[in-house]
Amino acid sequence: MFTRYPVCVPAFFYLLTTGTGWPRLEKNGGMQISFGVTTMLDIFDSTCVLLAKAEQKHYLYTKKLLTENDLGITPGQMTVLYTLYKGDGIPITELGKKIFLDNSTLTGLIDRLEKLELVHRAATPEDRRCYCIFLTDKARRLEQAIRKTMAGVEAIMTAGCSPEEVAAFRKVLHCIFAAL
Repeated sequence: MFTRYPVCVPAFFYLLTTGTGWPRLEKNGGMQISFGVTTMLDIFDSTCVLLAKAEQKHYLYTKKLLTENDLGITPGQMTVLYTLYKGDGIPITELGKKIFLDNSTLTGLIDRLEKLELVHRAATPEDRRCYCIFLTDKARRLEQAIRKTMAGVEAIMTAGCSPEEVAAFRKVLHCIFAAL
């Protein structure tokens, strides 16, 4: 019914298997985490289920931190802003290709970001049917807080892992992404 889980696992997967909640950050910035040998549900012997449940936890935790930090955005909106921080003023089609979203999904995200006054659209002079997406000053003021939130999520997810393990984990994620 239960299988043993390896001792050396990212905090993120530890949380999936124990249900004990997220590690607590101590006031001095350190983390209080205990990685004993635990058990996991039989369904986590499937990489597909484990990855899906990990992403679900990642999304919920990111959403929680965005709310706690009063950023007023969703994880999906954060991804759009993060991409635009790397270069805004791009057509919505190009933005969609960068974040692997279709135009209809991305249009909804952009609409909500516009309502939050974080982005604006501007017609391109060459083709008035094409709109480029630009960050607002308000969005630029949020950049450091958004990046700090993303770094916080990553730190919790990879707590207890060596830099080599994190690099290997990222490599596996890239392989999964490329294969599908």
